[in-house]
Amino acid sequence: MDLPKDTKESVMLELLTFIYTDVVDVGKLTVNEILLLNGAAVEYELKRLEWICTNHINSMLTQENIFDIVVEAHKVNQARIKEFCMRFIVKNYNEVVGNKKGTQAMGIELFQEAVTLYQQKMAGELKDLVLGPCPPSTLIQDFRTIYRSTEDSSNIAELSVFKVKSYLGVHRAILAGQGPALVALCNSPPVKGPPEHIAVPPLRTKGAPELSSEAFTSFLKFVYYGDTRIAPLHACELIAFCFEYGQVELAKLCFNVISNNVNNDTVLTVLMVAYMEINAGDLTPNVKATKKVALHYLHNHLKEVDLRPLRKMNPYISVDIVLVNQPGALDDLDSVDNNNNAAAVSPSSSSDEKSLQKNKSSAQLKKEMKSGSSLALNAQESPKEEAKKEAPKEKKEKKEKKEKEPKEGESKKSEEASSPSSSKKDKKEKKEKSSDKKAQRTSSAADELMNTPESPKEESGKKEKKSKKEKKPRESSADVSTASSEQ
Repeated sequence: MDLPKDTKESVMLELLTFIYTDVVDVGKLTVNEILLLNGAAVEYELKRLEWICTNHINSMLTQENIFDIVVEAHKVNQARIKEFCMRFIVKNYNEVVGNKKGTQAMGIELFQEAVTLYQQKMAGELKDLVLGPCPPSTLIQDFRTIYRSTEDSSNIAELSVFKVKSYLGVHRAILAGQGPALVALCNSPPVKGPPEHIAVPPLRTKGAPELSSEAFTSFLKFVYYGDTRIAPLHACELIAFCFEYGQVELAKLCFNVISNNVNNDTVLTVLMVAYMEINAGDLTPNVKATKKVALHYLHNHLKEVDLRPLRKMNPYISVDIVLVNQPGALDDLDSVDNNNNAAAVSPSSSSDEKSLQKNKSSAQLKKEMKSGSSLALNAQESPKEEAKKEAPKEKKEKKEKKEKEPKEGESKKSEEASSPSSSKKDKKEKKEKSSDKKAQRTSSAADELMNTPESPKEESGKKEKKSKKEKKPRESSADVSTASSEQ
């Protein structure tokens, strides 16, 4: 195989392409490259690749190029392709032999072989050469075998260890081929061990279930050999991972799995996934369909499901569970929108509003509950805000008073000018009233001084004086009675 170096490199690239994808475009290759690729297929026992190369050569044979191809096949020792070339010569013997330049290019050895085969054909001794059908693809089986080899990463040098709860061996080339986000993950700096590994970071999607090693293993099986047998709970864990790492096809598969496997154990996890804060894009119909299936199941099996995990989940899930169980709401499940920016709903609607809500759709009920919460918040404003609202009213009243005051002053002046005598009387009356007020103030002050509480010593002194005054009249009355008795 003394061919140019570039030719050998191109053949090796095509060989690797076939190994990884089971597809090769031989139409863009030269005859020499196809013959070399066929030689590699024979050497590595790649029956499908050998059939592709042989069939392409056999289909491109003409009376013009048969001489060059048979010579090249003989040089590189491709017996199978050479045999098909000889059968073409025997089939078109008269035309080929009549081409002197072609027969000279073949050489005596190849020409003698062609003559011998033609004689066998004429004698009926030459059997037909049939290529047969193309061997089936073994790509899935091959990659399943490759994946199983990762279980013992110590024996395969090209494996990298990834950590998702536990350590998993992965071919970085296969994983990186799934998109730029996984290329970045494979190129992230390794963590020193033992063993040295690449840590898969936690999911950034808010409200997403945590990614387990079993779910990541299901992802690897899908990548390696297209395994679609994914457990429902693992599918729930993988959806957020698919959105973050650009695995659209796997995300579609996971939505299909969880939608068809809603039961008492999975329904709340399915709703958690359906209410994640994600930009679903083209997968928005899948998200809505999954939400509808889960809510419909809860409507029919509410008493059978353990609802305690709802306390730690998106509050909109609880709201929609309540709404979907109201009369007539089940028929309007399509109106349940995808509230990605989740926030707690304020249960501040009045009893009258609740009675009206029963006859409305779930989407309208959500809007009214939101408006009710805003009204409740406005009703509970602080005194400062109320004072701010009342301030402009007070300013208006003051302005009106100021406008009235000059008018009243002008009216008073006109009255004084018309009746000077009445103004003098009014002044006298005002003076008298002011003097009376001063007298009342002085009298009230004196009363206060009289009524002020006395100290304990003053009170005891007054008591002694009173007791003495009481004793004196008693003594005088006793003297009068003794004097009368003596008389």
